Amino acid sequence: MTAATDARAPQTTVDKHLDIGAQINDHSAYLFGVSADVFSKDAVLLHTGPVEAIVERIKSYIENFARDGRCLIHLNQIPLDTPSEHVHAAVAACHTYGRYPIAENLDDVQFEIPEREDFSDFRKKIGA
Repeated sequence: MTAATDARAPQTTVDKHLDIGAQINDHSAYLFGVSADVFSKDAVLLHTGPVEAIVERIKSYIENFARDGRCLIHLNQIPLDTPSEHVHAAVAACHTYGRYPIAENLDDVQFEIPEREDFSDFRKKIGA
């Protein structure tokens, strides 16, 4: 008898994580009116860009969800070949627009992506 057919069988670690993920999704949908399937589309946006659209998406989330202090933006399920500039842009947008207290008008906040070392250059430097 397998865990799938025996309700008394102990959950595996993967099962527990999937269950927790489902609970988080349900809770997020309850709190914010947005489910994880909406956020999963952001992995595609992070992959394809452009940077301006990524920054605008992050700014929109902060504008609509963070003003009352209940916003968590996490970047996950990012395809391996996603340009690092796209990920850096998303993180920079979170740091710039998500700083409390949230600016009255996010369009007035100056946004700049900090210059980052290319990962392949970093790997060469450390001998990897």
